Formats: sequence, structure tokens, C-alpha cells
Amino acid sequence: MTLLFSVAIKIALLTLGALAATAMLRRRSAAMRHWVLATTMVCCLCVPAVELLLPSWSIPLPATWLAPSVTSSIRLTSEAPAPQVQNGPGDVARNVSGVEIPSPATIVAAIWIGGALIELTVLIVALLRLRRLAARSERVSTGTWRTAADEICIQYGIHQPVRLLKCPHPTLLATWGLLHPTILLPEGAQAWPEDRVHVVLRHELAHIRRADWAVVLTADLLKVVYWFNPLLWIACRRLRHEAERACDDLVLSSGVSASEYATHLLDVARESVSRRHRWSPAIAIAHHSMLEGRVRAMLNARVNRKPLTTFMRATTVAAIAVVALLVGVVSLSGNTPSAVARDAQVIPPSTIPVLPADARPAPSAVPASRAAAQTQASGGTIEGVLYDQFGGLLPGVSVRLSHAVNGSSQASTTNRSGLFVFRDLPAGDYEVATELPGFLAVKTVVRAEPGATVRRHITLPVGTLQETIHVTCSLNTSRPSAPAGSATPGAQKQTTGPRGVEPKIPATFTGGIGGQIKAPTKLSHTNPVCPTGVTPDNTVVRLAGRVGIDGLFTDLHEVSNVAAPYAASAMDATRQWVFTPTLLNNVPIEVNITVTVSYSWSN
Repeated sequence: MTLLFSVAIKIALLTLGALAATAMLRRRSAAMRHWVLATTMVCCLCVPAVELLLPSWSIPLPATWLAPSVTSSIRLTSEAPAPQVQNGPGDVARNVSGVEIPSPATIVAAIWIGGALIELTVLIVALLRLRRLAARSERVSTGTWRTAADEICIQYGIHQPVRLLKCPHPTLLATWGLLHPTILLPEGAQAWPEDRVHVVLRHELAHIRRADWAVVLTADLLKVVYWFNPLLWIACRRLRHEAERACDDLVLSSGVSASEYATHLLDVARESVSRRHRWSPAIAIAHHSMLEGRVRAMLNARVNRKPLTTFMRATTVAAIAVVALLVGVVSLSGNTPSAVARDAQVIPPSTIPVLPADARPAPSAVPASRAAAQTQASGGTIEGVLYDQFGGLLPGVSVRLSHAVNGSSQASTTNRSGLFVFRDLPAGDYEVATELPGFLAVKTVVRAEPGATVRRHITLPVGTLQETIHVTCSLNTSRPSAPAGSATPGAQKQTTGPRGVEPKIPATFTGGIGGQIKAPTKLSHTNPVCPTGVTPDNTVVRLAGRVGIDGLFTDLHEVSNVAAPYAASAMDATRQWVFTPTLLNNVPIEVNITVTVSYSWSN
């Protein structure tokens, strides 16, 4: 959804720029204005490709424009993750029956897709009707229409064959097609006077010469996807109007007098006034909503009717393409360079959670060092192998064995095969505690028996990310402040694959050395905004959630009991953060995260 919204906003900006340009070019020819709009429509179609394929260029804005002063740090800790908060009776994420309610983003996406499907259906039905009408029409291969069409094609330099079809409809006159252009003539067109035939054909063949059908389809496709954009609808309407004006100018430049052309145009419009064809995507000569403006332009001798030169076309395309490229790659960022730590830090554990021993079956290959660990009859033996969550062996892990009654303890370190061994143990219960930076510490209780060997296969989960934000709010109301969520995230780079494609996580035992953690880096940071209308007290907001393999938050929720404005400020900013994936053995994984936002106030 982030990509679609970004593309929609950029297309709206390009469309607004094109409409502004046509307004400034009102004294230039209609062909020039149409070329600007048509080139913009093509560039709008390329914006998603630019957004996906080209590297983004983030423009940082001054921090004082966006949010109060903030200091930030991120680290990977081996502390136990905060307990998950259960959904309470007032939780809006679920209804009383326990069924999840769609998020606002899901609802917006459904509305967007539904509208696009409706628009696409309308366009396809219109094309099918046009095709069916053409199939019922009679081909015109001789007579006045065919002779005049061939002569005008030579004058216009049209090389592809143009079909003339006489349809059974009494008033329909339209043109469509690019490789195989077709002009649909009304049923009584063969009785028209010869001068009207020449005027109508010059206009319709002008559309074919200018390839207006391809431009119309491009605009219609844009409307299908971005149907909610009113600027796009205005631009498409303006595009058709300028296309008709440009064809009128081409007809008048061929020697037809303005009064004669206007007379024939009004006659054609008068015959078709009884039935309008809003459903047809074809280009009609006498569209009623444009007729008055076209007639006025025809009779105005001061209107610029100069055709576009090749140089002007190339210059316009280059200028609009550069603007579209800049709009496509640029994004505004509210990041402050000192606010985001570039690298995560691994800190030692402070507490040891109790987890049950993992029931993972032993690997088929028994390490050679295990043959040396022979059980002696005088005492028991406790041994085990440590794995990461992908089944990688963990050498160099500190393991401490403590007697549950007298508290005596001894330490060991896993070897290259992830193996630890404690021998000659008196009978009793023992705690086996592990410690490895970057992983959660694990404690499991094992009972030793004389002359027996107890084996355990223990999995160490990856530790928890911790982010601490210190927000300094100013009591001076003259200091600029932004509304919640106004800071725009920077570029959301994907380091694990194409955008929107999540890498697969292996679920089988790897059999090799594991424990290789690459901590995440924050790609996009949005500073919390100081809440308004609250008592300026020092407040600490604590959030908990998970960072997925795409670097985005999932299940982010508040775990502290503070005033709602402070919690909303912290949640609004945190939801916009983007990270690189946390890698375990070069594979992205989900990881727990806790966020602490401290608000303080100063003059």
C-alpha cells in the first residue's frame, strides 16, 4: 500500500503540473497543449517503474520543521521479550465474536481495488460493444467516401490502410484503432454532400495521423487504476478537448474556411443530438460538451494554429521526462542524521527467562568429541547441544550449571559442535543456564542420576531489539510543530529482494555453524511530535511488537499506562519506521522489539 499511495501522490503532482502548464500555454496552439498532456500521461504510466527500479533520492528537511528535538538509539539485547498483551474487552482490533476487524489500510485497499475493477469493467464492456458494432457494419470500399479518404491519406502522409465501415446506427460517427485504424460512419452518411464528406474525413484522419487513439487509451488506463484522482479526470477531459481543437486546426490549415467547417460540424451535431454515446471510448467528431468552445475557436482568426515542430516535440518530451524522473525518485525525509543509530549494538543479558528444554531430535551425525564423554558410575553426566532457531550449531556459548539445593555451580563453554558436558555430578536437580550475546538466555532444569547420562538439545531464540527515544518538547508555543504523522518516511530500501516479495525462511536443520546475527539498521525514522492539550509532565511511553522480515512493524501495541495523547504520538511516529531485516545465518527473521519514548519539557 505504501508504494501505491506514493505513486498516486506523484501522479497527482505530475497531472497538476500538466494542467498548470496548459493554462500557461493558452496562447499557444492546441497541438502544443495536447502534446504536453499526452506526454505527461505516458510519463505517469512510467512512475511505478521509476519508483521500483531506480534508487530513491531522499531530501532531508530541517528537524525544527517537523518535530521537537529527539535523540534515538537502537540495540539488540539478550533480555527476555516483554509478555504479549492479550486482547481486552475494549480492544478495537477484534469484535465480540473474536473475528479480526480489517485494518484501515485493508479497507482502503479494498475500496481502491473495487473501484479499479469497476472502471476496468466499464472500459472492457465499451471496447467489446465497439467491436461488436464494427462486426455488424458494412465495409465501404468504393464511392465518394473511399476516394476522398485515399486522397486525404496521401496528403496527411498516412501509410497504414484505413477501414471505412458503415454501421447500422443512424448517427454514430467515430474513429479508433492504431495499427488498423477504423472510421465508423453513420447509416445515412453516403447521402451527405461531397464537401461535408471531405470536411469530416479530414477531421477523422487527422486523429489517425496524430495517433490520438493511443493517447486516449493511455488516459483511460490511468483512470482505471487511479479512479479516485479528480485531477486525472480533469486532465483526461482536457486531453480530449485539446485533441479535437488540434484536429480542427489541421482541417482549417488545409484550406477549409472556418465558416464552412463550423456549419458542417453543427449539422453533424444536430443529427446526433438525439442519441449520445457516453459508453464509447472511440473519438467522436461532435462531442456536445466541447462543441461551443470549438466553434468559437474556429471563428477566431487570432487563435494560434501552428503545428508542432520536431524540435519542440523533442524538447517537450525531454523536459517532462526529467520532471517525471525527479518526482519519481525524490522523497522527503524528516530524518535527523544524529537521531538514528547507524549500527545496532549487542549488549549482554541482564535477566534469564525460564524456557522448557527443546525436544529437537539429535542430528544423525554424532560429534566425534562425544565419544570422549564416558559416564562414570560414581556420578551422573549432563550434556547437551545448543542450536539457533534455524538448527545451526552454536559454539562458544557460556553454559553454567547450578545445583538447585546448595547453589554450587560450575561453568563450561560449548565446543565447535555446540556441545557442553558436565561429569561426575551428585544426584539431584540442576539448572542449566546459557548466555550468548544477541540471543535470549535460556534456563532449563535437569535431574542427574548416578551412572546415567542426560542429554538435552536446546534452542536459543534471537534477542529483542530495543529502541529508546528521548523527546524534548518546548513550552514556547512560537516553536514550529507539525501535526502527528506529518514527517514523511525516507526511502524504503529493500535489501532482501524485490519490493513486496518476502524472502523464504528455511525451516530445516542446516547442520552447520550458526549464530551469525546481523543486527538491523533503521532506514526510515519519524520523530514523535509533542502532543498538544496535555499537562507538560515528564512521561515515558513503552511499546512492544515485532519487526517482520520486510523491516516493518507487526503487532505494535502499548504496554504502559499513560495519557492517550502521549501514547498516540509515540504510536503514530513508530509505525512509520522502516528497518533492514534482522539476519540470522544470512536469512531474514522476525524479531521482537521494545520501544521506549521519554517525553520531557523545557522552556
